[in-house]
Amino acid sequence: MVDAAWAGVVGAVVGGAIGSLTSLFAPLINWRVESKRIGLEHQNELEKLDRQRELDERNYKRGLIVQWRLGIASLSGEHTEALGTEWYETLRPKLDKDVRRYFERDRQTIIPDSEVRGAKNMLAEVVDEIEEKWGLD
Repeated sequence: MVDAAWAGVVGAVVGGAIGSLTSLFAPLINWRVESKRIGLEHQNELEKLDRQRELDERNYKRGLIVQWRLGIASLSGEHTEALGTEWYETLRPKLDKDVRRYFERDRQTIIPDSEVRGAKNMLAEVVDEIEEKWGLD
Protein backbone atom coordinates (compact mmCIF):
# COMPACT_ATOMS: atom_id res chain seq x y z
CA MET A 1 0.00 0.00 0.00
CA VAL A 2 0.94 3.58 -0.43
CA ASP A 3 2.33 5.31 2.54
CA ALA A 4 0.22 8.22 3.78
CA ALA A 5 3.21 10.56 3.44
CA TRP A 6 3.66 9.63 -0.23
CA ALA A 7 -0.02 10.05 -0.81
CA GLY A 8 0.22 13.53 0.64
CA VAL A 9 3.27 14.37 -1.49
CA VAL A 10 1.69 13.04 -4.69
CA GLY A 11 -1.57 14.83 -3.88
CA ALA A 12 0.27 18.08 -3.24
CA VAL A 13 2.28 17.76 -6.48
CA VAL A 14 -0.78 16.90 -8.56
CA GLY A 15 -2.82 19.64 -6.90
CA GLY A 16 -0.01 22.14 -7.38
CA ALA A 17 0.40 21.16 -11.02
CA ILE A 18 -3.32 21.51 -11.71
CA GLY A 19 -3.40 24.84 -9.89
CA SER A 20 -0.37 26.07 -11.84
CA LEU A 21 -1.86 24.99 -15.17
CA THR A 22 -5.15 26.67 -14.29
CA SER A 23 -3.42 29.92 -13.39
CA LEU A 24 -1.40 29.74 -16.63
CA PHE A 25 -4.39 29.05 -18.90
CA ALA A 26 -6.96 31.30 -17.19
CA PRO A 27 -5.60 34.54 -18.72
CA LEU A 28 -5.46 32.91 -22.15
CA ILE A 29 -9.04 31.69 -21.84
CA ASN A 30 -10.18 35.09 -20.58
CA TRP A 31 -8.34 36.79 -23.44
CA ARG A 32 -10.08 34.54 -26.01
CA VAL A 33 -13.51 35.18 -24.50
CA GLU A 34 -12.91 38.93 -24.32
CA SER A 35 -11.52 38.97 -27.87
CA LYS A 36 -14.65 37.27 -29.21
CA ARG A 37 -16.91 39.62 -27.23
CA ILE A 38 -15.11 42.69 -28.60
CA GLY A 39 -15.22 41.22 -32.12
CA LEU A 40 -18.98 40.69 -31.87
CA GLU A 41 -19.51 44.20 -30.51
CA HIS A 42 -17.45 45.60 -33.39
CA GLN A 43 -19.41 43.57 -35.93
CA ASN A 44 -22.71 44.74 -34.42
CA GLU A 45 -21.53 48.36 -34.57
CA LEU A 46 -20.52 47.96 -38.25
CA GLU A 47 -23.91 46.47 -39.08
CA LYS A 48 -25.65 49.29 -37.24
CA LEU A 49 -23.61 51.90 -39.15
CA ASP A 50 -24.35 50.14 -42.44
CA ARG A 51 -28.08 50.15 -41.72
CA GLN A 52 -27.90 53.86 -40.85
CA ARG A 53 -25.95 54.59 -44.04
CA GLU A 54 -28.57 52.76 -46.12
CA LEU A 55 -31.35 54.67 -44.37
CA ASP A 56 -29.57 58.00 -44.93
CA GLU A 57 -29.00 57.17 -48.60
CA ARG A 58 -32.64 56.17 -49.03
CA ASN A 59 -33.81 59.41 -47.38
CA TYR A 60 -31.45 61.44 -49.58
CA LYS A 61 -32.84 59.77 -52.70
CA ARG A 62 -36.42 60.36 -51.52
CA GLY A 63 -35.52 64.01 -51.01
CA LEU A 64 -34.25 64.21 -54.59
CA ILE A 65 -37.44 62.63 -55.92
CA VAL A 66 -39.57 65.14 -53.98
CA GLN A 67 -37.38 68.03 -55.16
CA TRP A 68 -37.67 66.90 -58.80
CA ARG A 69 -41.44 66.46 -58.58
CA LEU A 70 -41.87 69.93 -57.06
CA GLY A 71 -39.62 71.40 -59.76
CA ILE A 72 -41.60 69.71 -62.52
CA ALA A 73 -44.85 70.89 -60.97
CA SER A 74 -43.55 74.46 -60.91
CA LEU A 75 -42.98 74.55 -64.69
CA SER A 76 -45.32 76.94 -66.44
CA GLY A 77 -45.87 77.97 -70.03
CA GLU A 78 -44.37 81.40 -69.61
CA HIS A 79 -40.89 80.68 -70.93
CA THR A 80 -39.95 78.76 -67.82
CA GLU A 81 -36.26 78.14 -67.60
CA ALA A 82 -35.46 74.97 -65.74
CA LEU A 83 -31.79 75.06 -66.75
CA GLY A 84 -29.70 76.27 -63.86
CA THR A 85 -32.26 75.48 -61.20
CA GLU A 86 -31.05 73.20 -58.45
CA TRP A 87 -33.69 70.55 -59.09
CA TYR A 88 -32.94 70.35 -62.83
CA GLU A 89 -29.17 70.30 -62.37
CA THR A 90 -29.43 67.34 -59.96
CA LEU A 91 -31.77 65.54 -62.37
CA ARG A 92 -29.77 66.43 -65.51
CA PRO A 93 -27.05 63.71 -65.21
CA LYS A 94 -29.77 61.08 -65.01
CA LEU A 95 -31.58 62.24 -68.14
CA ASP A 96 -31.28 60.45 -71.44
CA LYS A 97 -29.33 62.42 -74.10
CA ASP A 98 -32.44 63.00 -76.19
CA VAL A 99 -34.44 64.29 -73.23
CA ARG A 100 -31.57 66.59 -72.28
CA ARG A 101 -31.31 67.88 -75.85
CA TYR A 102 -35.04 68.56 -75.88
CA PHE A 103 -34.80 70.72 -72.77
CA GLU A 104 -31.48 72.37 -73.55
CA ARG A 105 -31.99 73.59 -77.09
CA ASP A 106 -29.43 76.36 -77.54
CA ARG A 107 -28.51 75.79 -73.87
CA GLN A 108 -31.77 77.42 -72.80
CA THR A 109 -34.62 75.55 -71.32
CA ILE A 110 -37.59 77.43 -72.68
CA ILE A 111 -40.86 75.56 -72.79
CA PRO A 112 -43.57 77.09 -74.98
CA ASP A 113 -47.19 76.85 -73.81
CA SER A 114 -47.98 74.03 -76.23
CA GLU A 115 -45.13 71.88 -74.95
CA VAL A 116 -45.52 72.35 -71.20
CA ARG A 117 -47.75 69.34 -70.59
CA GLY A 118 -45.56 67.07 -72.74
CA ALA A 119 -42.39 68.35 -71.09
CA LYS A 120 -43.80 67.82 -67.61
CA ASN A 121 -44.92 64.33 -68.52
CA MET A 122 -41.53 63.52 -70.04
CA LEU A 123 -39.67 64.62 -66.91
CA ALA A 124 -42.21 62.95 -64.63
CA GLU A 125 -41.70 59.64 -66.46
CA VAL A 126 -37.93 59.95 -66.02
CA VAL A 127 -38.37 60.62 -62.30
CA ASP A 128 -40.78 57.66 -62.05
CA GLU A 129 -38.19 55.39 -63.68
CA ILE A 130 -35.44 56.59 -61.33
CA GLU A 131 -37.71 56.13 -58.31
CA GLU A 132 -38.49 52.58 -59.40
CA LYS A 133 -34.83 51.82 -60.13
CA TRP A 134 -33.88 53.06 -56.66
CA GLY A 135 -36.63 50.93 -55.11
CA LEU A 136 -38.46 53.89 -53.59
CA ASP A 137 -41.85 53.37 -55.21
